[in-house]
Order: sequence, then C-alpha cells, then structure tokens
Amino acid sequence: MRKAFTVAAITLGAAVIAAATWWWWTTPPQAPLGDLVAAAGHLPSSALEALVIAEPARAVRLAARRPAVLIPLAAATPRLLAAYARLDPFLRAAIASADGVLVLWASDTGFGIAAPMAPGARQALARLAALEGIACASAGAWVTAGTGALKPATPPPRLAALTGPAAALVLVSGRWWSVDVTRSHLAASTGFGAVLPIITTGDSVFATAQAGRWLTMAGLPSTEMDGRGCLLIGARGGWALRLPDLHPSRQVTALLGHPGGEAGDGGASWNGILGAIVGSDHDGLALASDPALFSSLRTIACAGESGRIQGKELAAALERLGARIATIPGLGGRSGDVRRAGRAVAGISLARWNITDRGGAAELLW
Repeated sequence: MRKAFTVAAITLGAAVIAAATWWWWTTPPQAPLGDLVAAAGHLPSSALEALVIAEPARAVRLAARRPAVLIPLAAATPRLLAAYARLDPFLRAAIASADGVLVLWASDTGFGIAAPMAPGARQALARLAALEGIACASAGAWVTAGTGALKPATPPPRLAALTGPAAALVLVSGRWWSVDVTRSHLAASTGFGAVLPIITTGDSVFATAQAGRWLTMAGLPSTEMDGRGCLLIGARGGWALRLPDLHPSRQVTALLGHPGGEAGDGGASWNGILGAIVGSDHDGLALASDPALFSSLRTIACAGESGRIQGKELAAALERLGARIATIPGLGGRSGDVRRAGRAVAGISLARWNITDRGGAAELLW
C-alpha cells in the first residue's frame, strides 16, 4: 500500500513539475514599458522601421507556436523583415545572446541590431560580425551591429498614455506602437481615438486607402489598382471587391475576361481567369462572385486602414485563390505563397484593426 502511494505521489509530482515547466517555457515575452522605451534610444536617427523586443528568446518560441503573430509584423514592417532574412545566422546568435531586450531596425542606408549582452557574448558576437562583414561597436553592456550609421541618435519615444508591461514596441511610418501578448491574444495600440471594428457578421472585411501597396506586398501588379479599396469575404465563401478610384482600362478588361451578359445590379457577368464573376462600374470598379454581395460591399467605407478577419474563412478563400493562381501564366509561382499564407491565418480566430490620423488599435485572437 505504501509502495503504491509512493508511486502515485512521484507520478503526481512529475506531472506537476512538467506542467509548471511547460507553463514557464510558453509564457509570452514581457518587460516593463520603461525598459523598452529606454532601449529604443539605441536606434540611429535614420531608422524607418524598428522593433524593440522583450525577452527575444521567448518571442521566438511564441512565433514558433503561433506563426500568425508574424502576419501583422510582416504587413507593418516589410523592409525590416526583408533585411533580416539576409542576416539569419547573425540574428540567431544575437537573439541567443541578448540579455532581456533586443532592438532591430531598418533604414534606407542599412539595418542593424542593438542589445545588452554579457562580456563573453559581446566578444563572440564581435568575432561573428567580423566574419560576416558587419560593423560592430560596444558601449558599456550594449552591443550595436549592422550596416549604415550605427551611432544612436534617436530620443526614446514618448508613450505617456501607456502604462504597464509590454511585449514589444514597433516603429511604423513614424508612429510607435505598444504591443502586449497573452496566451490567447495580441493587442497593439498607438496614439488616441482608434476604435476597433464591431463584429456583427461572420464576414471578413478589409478596407484600405493604399490598395497598390498591399498588391505590391503580395507580389502582384499594382500600377492600375492604386488608391482606395475594400474587400469582403463572405462567411459562405463568396467575395466582393471594390476599387472606387479605378476606372477599368482595356488591359484590366482583357485580364478579367470577356463580358457575357447582364447580371443585375447594373453590372455584367464575366468568365475569365478569376472564374465566374459579376462586375459593376457605377463607382469605380466593383467585382463579386455573387451580385447579392454588392449591397454589403457598399456599406464598407473605403477609407483609412481598417478591417476584421475570420481566420478559417480567410484561410479557405486563400486556398481557393492559390488553386486559381496556379493556372494563371506568370503568376503560378505565387500559388505556394498564397496557400502558405492561408495555412498561417488558419490559426487565427479573429483579427481586427483600425488606423486613423490620431491613432490606431489592433487585436489578434487565436
């Protein structure tokens, strides 16, 4: 009896230790906001995009478990991610050596990192930087390495409206965002006055004033589609797109296919590389898989940057789009990228954001 009790106690103790270890290992990164603000002072004045990360090793583990957290980062700081894709071995070493916080930046003239490190780690990173042909300098416990101007010249950002700990600070288009991460969601904010979109249906909605920028990021031609745009992906799989600043040219008409017949709502039916769709040119260009979606599309204000995404619906839509792109000459190589994006967003329960002139807010739930 005593032996059985001992075995049970040991088993229970091992389970408790394993659970506690897992809980500690998967705790999201976090640091006092003041520490992150002070670390941002190590940025050069030329920095256009920057990321100040608390507990970088934890941040990497979070990204491995929840790759969806990288989607808003890729959208907000494409220059930064492109730069560090070329520094992978060096960046891995910096993440492993950073003591509590890591600063990354990209500018027109270069990119770099800064982090406090132990003496041995500073020396090892300096040797690696020399092998990689990267400039490296130390000041106290801090190491700064990269290309272009490395001298810190950026005053710490003013974030007086924010308090408490944070997982990261992100510099985007001259604005500093504070990012908080828990086990179930990511929340980011900047400035004042931004209210997140209210969820009233299962539809996914995306509105932008820079349609061309998003198309360029996706690797698609954007010359003819710059300006405002809004996209609706219905809960049942239908979609509708409106580009109020675009009046279709012959090239766009040829790309979409050839008009077949009247489709109601003042539009015409089309059958081309995008499949069977209906179009309307009442206000710019509007396309939809079902004319019934035009009424919902008109309720979306194509202004600013806002939206809400249901992960499963968007993932299914991207899978269908990837299959369609695979059949288009010249774009077939993007099919895999689109499908990978679909698998990434499949882990998102809900994402919503709103960016105004005065501020912005974003939320990602998984």
